[in-house]
Amino acid sequence: MKAVQSINDPWRRKLAIASVITQVFEDNDKQPPVVVGGWVVATYSFGQYVTEDIDMISPYNEFPYQVLKALGYKRYGKDSFNKELNSYVEFPSGDLSGEKVSRSV
Repeated sequence: MKAVQSINDPWRRKLAIASVITQVFEDNDKQPPVVVGGWVVATYSFGQYVTEDIDMISPYNEFPYQVLKALGYKRYGKDSFNKELNSYVEFPSGDLSGEKVSRSV
């Protein structure tokens, strides 16, 4: 995550953070999270739309928070914050539209 700190552009920094989170899921043979919410619009508009957090959906209940903790985030309910990166990540409850999988640990 140290390399992420050197990225000045907020959109590119969030892209790098989401990539690192996804890589940790894949490295642990877990289904990767899906980016949702305002950050999808920010990505689609190449940073022209601004949002403060990264929203991701995962079929796992606790694993996302274990990943975030390992990456230096502190949990506040469903939100997690990394002070060094000035980064908020949220794993909102709920499923992707049409998803028919059960959540697990």
